[in-house]
Amino acid sequence: MSEDDSSRSFLQGRLFQRVGDAGAAGIPGLFVGYPFDGQDVSVGNGTMTAFQFADPERVDKLYEMAIGNGGSDEGAPGYRPQYAEGFYAAYVGDCDGNKLAFVVYPDESEQAK
Repeated sequence: MSEDDSSRSFLQGRLFQRVGDAGAAGIPGLFVGYPFDGQDVSVGNGTMTAFQFADPERVDKLYEMAIGNGGSDEGAPGYRPQYAEGFYAAYVGDCDGNKLAFVVYPDESEQAK
C-alpha cells in the first residue's frame, strides 16, 4: 500500500468491512502492508485478488462502494458467459493500481443438470 491518502481512504473505507472480518472463524481476511524489502510499492503485472460471494447483489454493492472510495472501473458488474454459465463478476482497481475482483461462481450442482 502506498502512503498517500487516497490509498488509505480506499482500503480503510467501509468496502473491506463488508468483505470480511479477519478475526471471525471461517471468514477470509485481507491484510495489506508495506513491502518487506523496503522498496517502493509496485503493482504486479497480471496479479489480481478475487473475493467469492454467493449472490450478485453483494458483488454489485461492493463494486459501488469501491468506486465510491476512489477505485477505478476495471469491469462493471455483470454476467460473463465466456468464463462459465452463471459466472458473475465485477473488477475494480484500487488507488495504487492493484486489481480486485468480486465474483459469484455458478453452483456446480446446477451446472451438472
